[in-house]
Amino acid sequence: MGVRMRAEPVLSLTEAVGSLPDYLAVGGGAGLALVRELSPDQVIARVRESGLRGRGGSGFPSAPKWETLRSTGRAGYLTCGLADGEPGTFKDRFILRRNPYQVVEGMMIAAAVLEVAGVFVVIDRSYRTEIIALRRALSEMTADGLLGGVVVRWVLDPDRDSSIGERCRAGGTHNVETLAHLPSILRRGSEWFRSAGTENSPGTTVFTVCGDVRLPGVYELPLGLPLTVLLDLVCAGAANGGRIKAVFPGASVAPVPASRFDTPLDFDQLRAVGSGLGAAGFIAYDDSACVVAATRLLARDQCPETSEILQKIEAGDANVADLLTLRSKGRMVAGALAAFEDEFVAHLGRGCPHPRQLERPKLVDFDEERDCTVKS
Repeated sequence: MGVRMRAEPVLSLTEAVGSLPDYLAVGGGAGLALVRELSPDQVIARVRESGLRGRGGSGFPSAPKWETLRSTGRAGYLTCGLADGEPGTFKDRFILRRNPYQVVEGMMIAAAVLEVAGVFVVIDRSYRTEIIALRRALSEMTADGLLGGVVVRWVLDPDRDSSIGERCRAGGTHNVETLAHLPSILRRGSEWFRSAGTENSPGTTVFTVCGDVRLPGVYELPLGLPLTVLLDLVCAGAANGGRIKAVFPGASVAPVPASRFDTPLDFDQLRAVGSGLGAAGFIAYDDSACVVAATRLLARDQCPETSEILQKIEAGDANVADLLTLRSKGRMVAGALAAFEDEFVAHLGRGCPHPRQLERPKLVDFDEERDCTVKS
């Protein structure tokens, strides 16, 4: 599978933009201006030609999603949400910090196409840096007339606020990164967007890599590069000089073993090997880490029985029947067992053969001086 790399320098999703005048100076706002001259069907056609797929985890094509939402014929709100609740993911927060203007422009493009009354911004109130950046962008763009009367409401306690309800269903939920791609697609065209990535997964995406690598961080790269390129060339390999043996793409899909590190990083190829791209947040573990312990930490929020069994296995108190039970306990847990069965079996009747203490990765900040994510 060929991976396309853009030759021309472009304003990336993660390049810092400090003010609205700076954003407008590099072409910001042009996509939204074009949308207001076209019909919704014409805009959807352009997005379909680009092949844009949702960056929040599902990878569902954006154009068919918009067509389905428009077919309901109900006015309401669309929702802009972050995927950064997934372990090991920081990309949406990073995009909002670097260039919130492109996210707001993307919101307005989607709102115009879906003909909704407004936008709900769903973000945890603890993300103070991102909230400040987005409020600043909204204020500047409102003063400049770019919002066009679209109402933006904040939901700062997503787990408690039930006010979204029926009003947002007409517009659906849109990931921050997905929205951030829209201005450039409209301004530069679908052929430009497809000049990076692969045929079925075009464009770039923003990867977060943490764990046992030398250079953890946030990287915007073309879709379709092999996982080994991300681990060995971009992140400089294992931090302790050993080898990476497992990569967990979040907590909802199966981990990728070293034998599959040649798999292209796109939606379909990772799914074909039993894993998934998810929100492009990758947690790498080297050969000193226990895969059972890593699975237990990432499965912490799943059913109590799963956690109990994984604790038994790690302590050496489990039996074969426990392993058989795990085969039906979700994609991540069952996938870890399938890919690392020997390591799970090695725990039966004995203590953990890799007793290194692991922590559940929670990325809370980005160190601009060291250019890497910071764990809690």
